Amino acid sequence: MKCTLLKISVFIFLFIRPSLIHAQNLCECNLLNEINSGIPINPRDSTQVFKTSKILLGSNSDICIFQGINLEFEYLIGQKLVDEALVRIERQQQLLSEKKCPSWSSLVLLNFVKFYRAKNNFEKLSEYVFRALEESKRNRNTEVQIETLKQIVFLFTRMREPQKKDNYFKKAEELIVSNKLEEFTAVKNLRWLAYQMETKYVETGRKSILDSVFDYSNKALNLAKKYGLNDEMTLLYRALEAVSYHRKDFDLALVYIDSAIRYGKLIKGNKNLSGLYLSKSWNHFDLKQYEFAAKSMDTALIFDNKNDIVGHMMLLIEASEIYEGTGEIQKAYNSLKNHRQIKDSVLKNERIQFINELETKYETRLKDADIKDKQNQIRFLAVLILLALLAISVVVFISKQKSVTNQLKLLQIEQRLNRARMNPHFFFNGMASLQNLALQEMASKTSDNIANFAKIMRQSLEMTYQELVTLSEEITFMEKYLEIQLLRYPGRFNHKINVNKTIDVYSLKVPSMIIQPFLENSIEHGFKNISEIGFLNVDIWDEKDGLQIAILDNGKGFVKKNKFKHEKSRALQITKDRLFLLNKQYKSNATFRVDNSPKNGGVAIMISLPILR
Repeated sequence: MKCTLLKISVFIFLFIRPSLIHAQNLCECNLLNEINSGIPINPRDSTQVFKTSKILLGSNSDICIFQGINLEFEYLIGQKLVDEALVRIERQQQLLSEKKCPSWSSLVLLNFVKFYRAKNNFEKLSEYVFRALEESKRNRNTEVQIETLKQIVFLFTRMREPQKKDNYFKKAEELIVSNKLEEFTAVKNLRWLAYQMETKYVETGRKSILDSVFDYSNKALNLAKKYGLNDEMTLLYRALEAVSYHRKDFDLALVYIDSAIRYGKLIKGNKNLSGLYLSKSWNHFDLKQYEFAAKSMDTALIFDNKNDIVGHMMLLIEASEIYEGTGEIQKAYNSLKNHRQIKDSVLKNERIQFINELETKYETRLKDADIKDKQNQIRFLAVLILLALLAISVVVFISKQKSVTNQLKLLQIEQRLNRARMNPHFFFNGMASLQNLALQEMASKTSDNIANFAKIMRQSLEMTYQELVTLSEEITFMEKYLEIQLLRYPGRFNHKINVNKTIDVYSLKVPSMIIQPFLENSIEHGFKNISEIGFLNVDIWDEKDGLQIAILDNGKGFVKKNKFKHEKSRALQITKDRLFLLNKQYKSNATFRVDNSPKNGGVAIMISLPILR
């Protein structure tokens, strides 16, 4: 029996395994190596990609044609040209059906994964990614297997399953480190490891992780220099800058960011120099080199891509903070003014788009209707659009009214503005963190946080026109707000929200955003420069005479003369005005009180509200 097994093993080793290797070798395009003299094609260089693909597509070899199509796919998917990228995948499928190459099937599946990721279709992505992993293992295609594992790490990051994400990250790391890959491929894989580890540091705060980020970045940088990969060198110097920044070595961080800028200028196509100069501005700012900080911000605005409306608005807000901190008050004002103008324009365009969508919707229905019905529908459509225009005009007219005869209405308008006016520092710092994540190619984390941030912005604007919201909505808003603040200040504080089980959070109503100003004050000022990790606790329970909300932190505390140790806050006056109006409207006795906490020296806030349903 043992002898038989031994013979079978020898047969597999001598005949089947070499045949697999031979089959893979047959799927290699020798013409590609002749064209670039063994130097890999940079998929971000459009000139190099399409010049090479033209030669490959004009050859008589299906293998070289397949490689040419794949070069074009990698470029197109990187530029988010998803429809054109899909055409390339379909051509690859056709070639796959005509010629069997072991590596092709797993590569086509991986390309579908990249396509559905670009389309944000995560259901389809999860369907293809595990098929690609299984196929790449079967074909022993290590490079495709690594790329597939990286996509799985992205998927579980989006699904918020950190344990599974970490498991697949370890598998990818083991393959990258243990296998001798093509040097160009090794560069992007090592850079991916460095950015993933830097993300892990932000999440955990473990200093030892920074050593791994530094090592992986330097290994990749040495290879990138060998081949003159300017885009990779830019990203890798940016990673080293992040390591130095985390280590509080701002002088060294400046050296690295200057190197990133130098190589970034050599990149063909989109360079994203604006983000690099933004980082340089903050490094100068942290070193109190305010003149250089302002000049770097000037340059960031010059290089900014104004077609990216969200990114441009974010940069304007961040510029206002830099300019304000450096004493450039006029520039700070102009930045905020430009931000507001763009914001108003966007809101106006949304209203126009809403009307156009209504018009398009009903025009489509008209095409399917009879002639008589068409006439009636046209009249209905005209009335509907007229009413929509009239409603929008009324809203705009009311919002612009400057003279209000009733003092109570004036207070209501001021309250709505106060609820909509979340701390602008929170908005631009939150978006700045997202920009840095995007620059570091942490697309998964960025996508999550942009979604959360957009929810907060939309919800805060909606709450502007809602006097009361359910307790459930208020708690959800608090949780999203705290998540974004943790993105700005990773590791600065922990928080907990406790709600008594006897409370029906879906029917009980509270004034919208009544708790947020106090949370913001604790995070922005109470936890500033304290030696320990901050803790923010919110308790909500009901009593016979009303709803009770207790907010407790372990920050700097509250001193006499009605001032916080950190800064004077508008939260007290805003809340006082709102509760005054609430009491007048509902004949209630809502109150709030701010005192020092006798336990931990922080601030203790008690809010009493009436039971409203």
